[in-house]
Amino acid sequence: MNPFKICEISLAYCLLTSVAMAQVPSDAIKQGTVLDALGIQLSFFGNPMPLPPGKWEVIRRADSEVKLTGEGRSAAPKVSLTLRNTDVTATLAAMVIGYTPEVIQIRWNGNVKCEDSKANLVEDFGTTTGSLTYACSISYANKEGFKTFVANAPAHANAWVKENLSPLVPYLADIPDRNIWSSLHVNRDRGRSLDIAFIARSNTAISTGKPLDGATGTWIKSTGKAYIDFLEGNESIVQSIPVSAVAAAQ
Repeated sequence: MNPFKICEISLAYCLLTSVAMAQVPSDAIKQGTVLDALGIQLSFFGNPMPLPPGKWEVIRRADSEVKLTGEGRSAAPKVSLTLRNTDVTATLAAMVIGYTPEVIQIRWNGNVKCEDSKANLVEDFGTTTGSLTYACSISYANKEGFKTFVANAPAHANAWVKENLSPLVPYLADIPDRNIWSSLHVNRDRGRSLDIAFIARSNTAISTGKPLDGATGTWIKSTGKAYIDFLEGNESIVQSIPVSAVAAAQ
């Protein structure tokens, strides 16, 4: 055999292996796993679910089910992850991700109009409750008090807060007291559903009297688009929040 051909095959194998190792399979994720921007592998041949740049330590994993109605299966698996960025100086400090790892042959229902009069930014990405891909992002600029909110999470009356934010308590020193909370929900007809809560350090806009600056708003929109692309079967990348959006003091 041509020795150069052998080298080509070996190089291709090594490249493929390194990519496969970087994209952590969903079933292999457990507490203590560290994820990066290459994301989570949900199927062998499909594109991975991307994550924002960072070193994301899984501090909680919970497996549950989504109840389904109509003909066919009555439930589908769901994975919930609480992640903290081990780079404690990064803009994006933590995330809570919930996703259905399997492609589900159903029409997702229960989507509501994307609106919230108290939010600083609402983005529907041009979708409606009847779209094949539905997306809604709602973001808030919180001036202060998030450390206390997380500290009290174990006793919170809301089950989602108690279950998903309590794991952040041991890392309270790294949690931004002034923050941007941006929630994203996306689902695809005959596909997957995902929810992500992004917890970012507050931006300069808060100190200048504006709820969110343009750079942060642009990032929120591009991030939502990246997850829409993922659910539609396309390769996608989530960008970093621009450094210009970071406040000098939290």
